[in-house]
Amino acid sequence: MTLKIPTLPPDKAQHFFWGAMAGLVGGLAAVLLQQPTWAGALGAAAAVGVWKERRDRRTRSGVPERMDIVATVAGAVPQAALAAFVAWWASLP
Repeated sequence: MTLKIPTLPPDKAQHFFWGAMAGLVGGLAAVLLQQPTWAGALGAAAAVGVWKERRDRRTRSGVPERMDIVATVAGAVPQAALAAFVAWWASLP
């Protein structure tokens, strides 16, 4: 019996990484603006993902794909979840 482990294409892995970086910056900006950190993380990643795909379409330097946007936002999800958990934990009496 062989176990087949799914692989992530390099393009999606790069989108995930840059989504995580955008989420970090967006989360920090949200803290400075006294907004929910999870929203800043996800919003920044979504903005970067949409910007990159629009750039690919406009310059024809890449193939625009909706799943690239999903992969970019997915990179920020762990940070957003951690930020939401920390905010919840800090609100406990």
